[in-house]
Amino acid sequence: MAEQKEVIKVGVGGYIALLFALLVFSGVFMNFDGPLRVLDLTTLTGQFGRIVEGAAPGIQGAGGTGVRNGFFQSLSIAPGVFLAVAFITVIEHYKGLEAARKLLTPLLRPLLGISGACGLALISNWQSSDTGAAVARSALDSGLITPKERDILLAEQFVGAAIIGMLFSNGALLFPYLTVAPGVILLLVMVMKFVAGNMMRLYIKLFEEKKTEKAEA
Repeated sequence: MAEQKEVIKVGVGGYIALLFALLVFSGVFMNFDGPLRVLDLTTLTGQFGRIVEGAAPGIQGAGGTGVRNGFFQSLSIAPGVFLAVAFITVIEHYKGLEAARKLLTPLLRPLLGISGACGLALISNWQSSDTGAAVARSALDSGLITPKERDILLAEQFVGAAIIGMLFSNGALLFPYLTVAPGVILLLVMVMKFVAGNMMRLYIKLFEEKKTEKAEA
């Protein structure tokens, strides 16, 4: 399969699709005003209206409990996941994922030991944990990443998932009380995400690969 990937040609359209995907998933235009805001995944996903006056936007209403409330919480996540999967399918059609693999592998291979095809999943996780997971699953199902790369990627995603969205929305309430700039917090979380990914990388190297070697022997 690796040999087949090497002969895939990526045209200009593939790199344009990759650039478009990076802009949409990164959250760069999340707080923009005007037409450029349409390049943000959260904006495209939209939001539910209010069912009860005074309740937060959503289909859960107010005062729900138990399995019924949990069901609607899960249902409220579905539109964003559906949109992300559909979006990544279109990007894959135009060879955007293959362009990511070619461009980002030289960067991600030494940093995390993973293919550049993990790049979109890694970046989308900055804005949405559910979207990052969906993109990672799509890349795995397409054969663009291996189970080992998936494990390293998910360890990286688990730390500070949706950090940009959470930090500049809910986290903004704490900004007046911070003794450091929000950018310092963001940088620290990003560093720890890579530390977590490399911890999983080390674990696989020390234990999982030895198990495989013993099984083959």
